[in-house]
Amino acid sequence: MGYGEYAPFSDTLRFIHRRAMRLARQVFHGMLRYGPGLQRRQGFLFRWVDIALDLFAMTAVISRALTAKAQKHPDAEKMLRVAQAFCDTARLRVDRLFRELWHNTDSERYQLAQEILEGRHTWLEEGIITLEEQEAAEVRRTVQRSRISAEQENSYSVSPLEDHPSTFERVPSEMLSGR
Repeated sequence: MGYGEYAPFSDTLRFIHRRAMRLARQVFHGMLRYGPGLQRRQGFLFRWVDIALDLFAMTAVISRALTAKAQKHPDAEKMLRVAQAFCDTARLRVDRLFRELWHNTDSERYQLAQEILEGRHTWLEEGIITLEEQEAAEVRRTVQRSRISAEQENSYSVSPLEDHPSTFERVPSEMLSGR
């Protein structure tokens, strides 16, 4: 399949096509390897979804940019640059996710999560501030700020405007006395 007509994205579209085919093979392989247990492999499934979403997003961004170029949109060159930058980043992410499909720490993290749920790592909870303690501390801070603000207001014996007679004469007296 030729992608020359989609320059400057011909390499990226070839990448998307190849990775989509690879994803299909990986899905099939995963189904064979894990069978009905695949539904419990959430990390594995999420990686599939992330790969598919990135490939779709790359295709959509390229389509938008090329359409703008074809319609001679005034910002078409900017759109092409942004699309290329997005696709470059997404390519790295897709390749990383493919590597992580089969080489990851999912089982170790699952085992650790089970140990935490069983209560074998209660030391993690030491020093954690409870919600009630956090709310009480916030109330204390608010009260303290209010006191400081009130003390600062009371410390002004003369209005700053009263120091300048020319300004004072132009300000209505009810504004000064209504502090």
